[in-house]
Parts: sequence; C-alpha cells; structure tokens
Amino acid sequence: MSIHTTSHTNTQLTDSAPFDSHRLSNITAEPVIPAQHKNRLTLLRCIVRTVCRRVHLDRFGLRPIQIDPRLMPAFTAVVVEMADISGELGVTDDIKVKMIAETIGISTADVWPVWTEWKAKAESNAAKCSDAAHRALDRLGASSKGHTKLADARTISEALAWWPSRREEVYPRRKGERRANSGLPLWLGEGREERQRTAESKRWTYSREELRMWVGRYGYKAGTVKRYAWTMSREEFDRLVAKKEAKILPAERLSGRKRPGESDYTASIRISAEAPKTRKRAFCVTAARREYCKAFGCKRTTALRRTDGLNAGQVMSLVEQKLSPHGQDETDKTVPNETDNSRENHRLDHNSRGKNVPCASSGDRTVGADEIEIVHQWYQATKGRPLRRENLKKMRQRGKLERNVSDACAWFEADGDDDDLKPIAEAWNDGSRERGNERRQAERHRKAIRSGPLAELTVPA
Repeated sequence: MSIHTTSHTNTQLTDSAPFDSHRLSNITAEPVIPAQHKNRLTLLRCIVRTVCRRVHLDRFGLRPIQIDPRLMPAFTAVVVEMADISGELGVTDDIKVKMIAETIGISTADVWPVWTEWKAKAESNAAKCSDAAHRALDRLGASSKGHTKLADARTISEALAWWPSRREEVYPRRKGERRANSGLPLWLGEGREERQRTAESKRWTYSREELRMWVGRYGYKAGTVKRYAWTMSREEFDRLVAKKEAKILPAERLSGRKRPGESDYTASIRISAEAPKTRKRAFCVTAARREYCKAFGCKRTTALRRTDGLNAGQVMSLVEQKLSPHGQDETDKTVPNETDNSRENHRLDHNSRGKNVPCASSGDRTVGADEIEIVHQWYQATKGRPLRRENLKKMRQRGKLERNVSDACAWFEADGDDDDLKPIAEAWNDGSRERGNERRQAERHRKAIRSGPLAELTVPA
C-alpha cells in the first residue's frame, strides 16, 4: 500500500525511507509532483507568468503605471503555494523572495515578512492534510494527500485591473491559434455590492397583481419579469406586452379550448396554428382510435399504446366487439359427440374453437400493443438490455413471437408491477392454458378414435 504525498522539505522520494520523512539529497534533483496536484501547479505557473508580464508592461511601458499595493501579498501567496506543491518551500526561499521583489520593484526586506507569514500558513495546512491522509490510510488502506489553496486569483485580477484590453496586450489573439491561459479571471471593475446597488437603482417595481396577470395571460415567468425589470425600462417592457396582447384571440375562441396551466397567449398561438377544418376527412386510424377511446373509456395515450400497429379496420373491429352484447358470439360448427369404449364423450372435430377462445384462426393469436409492451419489460428484465425493433422482427419471422409472449405474460403475472397490464397478462395466460387443455383433449380424442370402435371408420395414415 502506498500514499501519494509530498512534504515541503523534499523533492525526491525513495522506497526505503519512511512516510513523509524523505530528505533532500541534492538541490538540483528533479522535484516529484503529486499527480493530483499537477493541474493546480500548472494554473499557478500561468498566474506567475501573467503577473510578471503585466507588471513589466506597467513599469517599463510607454506610460508607466504605479503598481497596486494589494498585488504583493497576493502574488507572494501564489509563489508560496507553488513552492509548497513542488516541494521547494524552505529550500529556495531566497530565490523566490528575490524574484518577487524584482518583479514588483520593491526591497526584499519588504517581502520577507509576508513570505514568512504565508509560509507558516502553508506548513500548517500541509501538516493537517498529512494527518488526514494518514488517518484515511489506516482506515481505508489507501489514500492521497490533499492540498489547501492559498492563492486568490480574483484579488490579483483586481490589483492588475485585468480588463479584456489589458489581457489583449499581454496575450494577443492570433488567427488560427488559441489564446494562452492567463490563469486569471477577467475583472469587471466593480464589486458585487456595487453592481447590486447599481442594478437596484435602475429597477422599476411592480405589484403582485400585475405579476399574476403577466404570468397567467402572457405566459411570463416570475424570474423573467424580474430580469426585465433590471435590464430594461418600463416603457420597453410595456411594448413587449403590447405585442403579445395583439396576438391573443378573443375570449369566445379560447373558451373550452385552453389546456390546464396554459396562458392565454400560448393557447392563442397553438389554436391559430391548427389547420382549419375545411373538408370532410376520410375515416382513418386516428378517427378509429377516437371511437376506441369512447368505447373503452380510456385516454388517447392508452388507445395509442393498445392499438399500435393496427389499421382503422382492425381498431374498429375491437370497438364492435366491445360494443356487441355478450352471449351472441358464434361458434364453429362441430360434429355430434360420440362415445368410445371408455364411456367418455369426445369431440370428433379437434380443431373447433369455443366462443371464449381469444384467437380466430388456428395456431395464431392476436398480439396487440399491450402484449408487445409486456414482451419489452420481460426482455429488459431477463436479458438486461432493451428489446430492439430488429429482435422483434426476427421473432415474427421465425414464428417465436407467440411463444415469447406466453413466456413474458407468465413472468409478468408473477413479477410484473403494472396494474394496467396485469389483466392483459392474466387473460393471455388463461387463453394459453385453455388452448393447452384443448390440444391435450384433442390428442386423447385422436388416440381414442384410432383404438376405439370408430377406428375402422378412419382412414389409415
């Protein structure tokens, strides 16, 4: 087990030394940077490079500018944090302090107190992070040493007045190339309090009744009205409202056609975009689904799901079957019953169908949208992946769809959680059991005919 850590007094790790006790053997040795801190170190190096270039232009440019006194402590914090991450803190302090003093143009005696203060804070933070890493190592068996940030990039941006124009002087944008990373956020010239005060001074007020009217009639959101009150005048906002008011339809055209929670403006735009009914349209699957909704008392989405893949005639057949009185379904004609030597009645026609059998043709059953939905859920639960259209097409081509539907309905009846599809699965399973009973009864009937007194009437195969 290992823990990634770098002390402020070491630059190179050895496997034989204990944790956090490596000593610097050679000042010129390559420092070991923890992988979790490389991005932070890169950002700090960008900030140091930006400060050096910007201060050089301010001090030795065409119009020298006095350096902001807030820059030195903030810049010192950046250098201290960079030295702490790279393992050079306490080793190259003289070089770092001299670099800061020469960059800003002050004496090293003015930098040393600030450097000592930031260095003490960095060592304290490093000790706390090391203790936390050791505790995590003992508890979890593996850990990485954290890091506490010292540098404040916003303070440096404010001290440098890091406007876009000043950034363009240091890092000009060249065509086809990306601008170099400065590591500093742009400074807008005002603090948050000043911007808030300026925004409030330009803000116009409104009552709660006005807001309720704007939301209900024009479809505005409360946050949008608040933003408009800050960014535009009341006259400009009134012009926007007038444009929406001109598009709102009369109340008699909106009556009974608005959807729940819909504003007058949104309803007017939707109703105006609807095609006018100028001709009598042909009866199609959409009209059939409307009749389906009336007959079954369901919603439009339910009708779409149940009749997916059916044409208008098939949908209307379901509607007629629903509206037809019970007990009037015709059954197939059968041969009169006969009695074999076991004194049991058997039907000679084993292909007959009763009125309760759900399918109308032998060997095939009607597979609707509900059954397909059950197959989708069963396939997702058993295979662990969704059922694609290609898989369903292969099931139909290979004649395995009905068998898979039976397996899916059996699974859904035991483990399904959709109350709407539960009766569909139970009805399919009941039909499967009834068909199985019919097949077994037909097989017994054929055996009885071949071995009973009617065997001589049958034609040998």
